Amino acid sequence: MAQELHVLSPEKAIITYHLSGIGSRAMAHLLDVFILFCVLYGVLIIAGLLTVLYQSEVMMAPVIVFATFAPFLYFILFEGFWNGQTPGKRALRLRVRHADGTPITFSAALMRNLLRPADLLPGTYFLGLAAMFTNNRSQRLGDMASGTVVIHEPKTIPNFQPVPPRVLMHPLEERLGPVQKMSDAEYAVIRRLRDRLPELAPPIQQRMLEEVWLPMCVKYSIPNDAGIHPSHFIEATIIKYERENGLL
Repeated sequence: MAQELHVLSPEKAIITYHLSGIGSRAMAHLLDVFILFCVLYGVLIIAGLLTVLYQSEVMMAPVIVFATFAPFLYFILFEGFWNGQTPGKRALRLRVRHADGTPITFSAALMRNLLRPADLLPGTYFLGLAAMFTNNRSQRLGDMASGTVVIHEPKTIPNFQPVPPRVLMHPLEERLGPVQKMSDAEYAVIRRLRDRLPELAPPIQQRMLEEVWLPMCVKYSIPNDAGIHPSHFIEATIIKYERENGLL
């Protein structure tokens, strides 16, 4: 079974992802199940107290409905809106991605988790485990249907932190030349570079900066200060362009 997944990024660079093993996925799932159990247990206690307080069992019907759909909603909403992670996956540094390396979409999270019961057949995750053992991407049935994989992200210490794009004024804006005449295509390119840069390996980061960012610096008189990571100037350029063109 392959332990690595190699994909070609939109920047024409080979990116390697480490596929998660069955053991770490099982541990993450058990943690999620424990969290879900605690939530359901708390809801059940509250419903029981309300039933005793008001002498009515009307609260039990919503609880039954909630308990039925909660396992699906838990995984779908977390993976769909938390960039492919649940609390359990985050604790084990796992993440769901599309098989081409791009972030998971909500529709893919919906598909892979609606098919979770199929992985359980005929019991104890038999079909899911069989599928993971017999394909080279460790995909269960839901993963194969949605085109997703589960990867393990090594613990890294980022060497830069982009400024949130909705701040009032970036401190480096005053050092930039005029960027109002930057084309929409160029703006889109540097936005994508900003979003993709933290995910790329350092050698690929450097190559992308040299091939994409440095020509922009020359064209629009953007400084290339060796003491400041280019990501900060990229962020400043994006914010200044958005302000000058009424996008903020």
